[in-house]
Amino acid sequence: MLLIGGGGATALGAAPGCTLAPQLRDLTINQGLGSYTPLAWGKDTLVRLYMSQPSCAASGSLIQVTGATLTVGGGGSNRTISATTPALVSVYPALATYSTAPAVDSTGDVKFDIPGATLSPTGSEAGFTATFTATINYVQQPNSRTALAPGSVSFNVRPGTTTPITTAVAKKTNALRVLVVPMGDPTKLYNTQLTPAGQQEIQRGMLTLARIFPLRDGIATLTDTSAAGLAA
Repeated sequence: MLLIGGGGATALGAAPGCTLAPQLRDLTINQGLGSYTPLAWGKDTLVRLYMSQPSCAASGSLIQVTGATLTVGGGGSNRTISATTPALVSVYPALATYSTAPAVDSTGDVKFDIPGATLSPTGSEAGFTATFTATINYVQQPNSRTALAPGSVSFNVRPGTTTPITTAVAKKTNALRVLVVPMGDPTKLYNTQLTPAGQQEIQRGMLTLARIFPLRDGIATLTDTSAAGLAA
């Protein structure tokens, strides 16, 4: 589904009938290293849209992304992410041409950091299917002699298909409990063998574990009854 708002006029110098608007080439929805399905309930999630100019855009055309929002549905309500990550600034990123996209890391690609709370709907701990609709605001000009014109486009299906952009989210799970046992000389004091620097490294290791594993956000102690995904 492609919705074009104000300013989405046919580009001068482009092929007849060409609408100079962002085109979605691909997208990813993941929670860190690797890829697992379903997503973890209540875990920070990254949505990235790989975009380009349309294939009909003429040489010298320009499209700049000026803003974007992401609506996440499912779980009983819609939630809106109102800004990209990183936030867009006044020197707006230009979209790559059709022939060079999708790029590995283009500044024109739109990224959303979805907080874990967005994938943990209030009042339910059941699994659900999350739906995504991205709205991209942009300015475009077919050539340098033409003034920039604003427009807006929304994407809610995967590129080249009629398949909605969705992903499964697992139900809330219990925390993963990890007991860290220092190994050393039992005749010596604990803090003489596990130094503050060593304790910091253990904490970093737990943070990395929580980021990689399909666990909801948060780290707590083994005696903590909070809603953290990792207890150590």
